[in-house]
Amino acid sequence: MVELDKNAFDRPGYGVRARRTILAEALDQLAQAKPKLVVIDMILHDPGDPGEDARLKDSLRATPNLVLPCDLAPDRGTDQWEDPLPAFAPADPRRVGHVEWATDRLDGVVRQLPLEKIAAHEQRWALSLVAVSVALGQPIVTSSASDDIQVGGLTIPVGKGAEDRPFLIRYLPDRKIPRIKVLEIGQHLSDIRGKAVFLGETAPGASRDRLQDPYGETVPGVMVNAQAFETLIHGDYLTRARDYSVLLVCLGIAVGAGLIFALLSGWEAYALDVALLVFAPSLPVFLFRHNLVFPFFAPVAVAWVCSIGAATYQHFFVRRQLHRTESERSRYQQAIHWAAHEMRTPLTAIQGSSEIL
Repeated sequence: MVELDKNAFDRPGYGVRARRTILAEALDQLAQAKPKLVVIDMILHDPGDPGEDARLKDSLRATPNLVLPCDLAPDRGTDQWEDPLPAFAPADPRRVGHVEWATDRLDGVVRQLPLEKIAAHEQRWALSLVAVSVALGQPIVTSSASDDIQVGGLTIPVGKGAEDRPFLIRYLPDRKIPRIKVLEIGQHLSDIRGKAVFLGETAPGASRDRLQDPYGETVPGVMVNAQAFETLIHGDYLTRARDYSVLLVCLGIAVGAGLIFALLSGWEAYALDVALLVFAPSLPVFLFRHNLVFPFFAPVAVAWVCSIGAATYQHFFVRRQLHRTESERSRYQQAIHWAAHEMRTPLTAIQGSSEIL
């Protein structure tokens, strides 16, 4: 990833307004490295300085396998696409991808992106998906049977009937995206050669979007696009667990907690229940390592609630049985005492008669 950082804008005579000049200079240097493709994450919809636009146009035309972004403009009353200017647009309109995100409303983390967006009756594929198509040299094909997306030999799973075809991004800490500053491109030409290059702004004051990743870090949108591209190109896809499978697992945990306290008691029951409580949060982690996203809260909540309920029921059941046993023992002792008392009178008379005899 090549980033237009703060140092690139702080140079004398540049600044944030000169972003297109900086972009043109970066493309000219990248041309020397001959990357496999170049993906730009900078909206080029509005016209700028004519001189800068003319230079950027020449640089874009000289860059092979170029992918440009588009964005939605909801502030115009109706959703419309902000496509690149006709002077910047690639010859193939399929090499324009959207940069819309699906942010989690609970914590603001970007875990997935819509692979497809439709606005003003026009369809756009995600920027990272278009980059995969260009990298493989294969078109994007959809399946009417499963809604899955196929690019060459890659089959990207998408939930059937899911709106916008959401795709989960797999952020891997061991899959670090190399970050090269735009002023240091000349020092990394050998590293860039034959690679997919994502080019975007990372300076806090110039970056169009700042997103939150699952590791709690604030990253620019170009970095998330690069992570999505890596996930797609490696075929390391994540899929969500079905609702019925979550229900069956929770039901199994509930039945297990009930059987533990129904068949066992004492330390054996509590030891086995602790193992169940450890199993519940470990299951989603295990399944995630096998590319299956399983809810964390549901099995953990069921395990704790059912364990507490079963243990409480066993406690009161044992107390009730103990109370019943103590009551029966007390009644038995009273019956024996009454019988002994009632038998004492005739026995005393018999004993006295026997002594007289």
